[in-house]
Amino acid sequence: MTALRPLCCLLAAALLSLAAPTLGETFRVRAGESITKAIDAAPPGSTIEVEPGTYHEALVIDTPGITLRGVVSGAKRPVLDGRGKLNDGVIASGSPFTMTGFAVPTWNYIGQHQRYVIHQGRPHLWM
Repeated sequence: MTALRPLCCLLAAALLSLAAPTLGETFRVRAGESITKAIDAAPPGSTIEVEPGTYHEALVIDTPGITLRGVVSGAKRPVLDGRGKLNDGVIASGSPFTMTGFAVPTWNYIGQHQRYVIHQGRPHLWM
């Protein structure tokens, strides 16, 4: 019976590690790279840090617990720019979702130029 104790402890530790929640990963997006590629690669609970630069892409986040964090350096920050042509700058259905540190200039929303980010089906005005 004593010989089985270490094996039982090892088995219990293995089972607990499977049940423990993962904290996700941290991804870094540099100017000229794709934020969408980082979002697609990110497991739940991940943080995506985006360096200053202009990014012309609409983002869709379906993974829960994603944080998009714009890296702000003085007056420089990442700009998510739809050029007035792309619709819906950000659509996030993976809840909770956090986005900070971005400039979000004009997007085309139902034929009108707006500054909207869509989160769980509700528009949020970003200034």
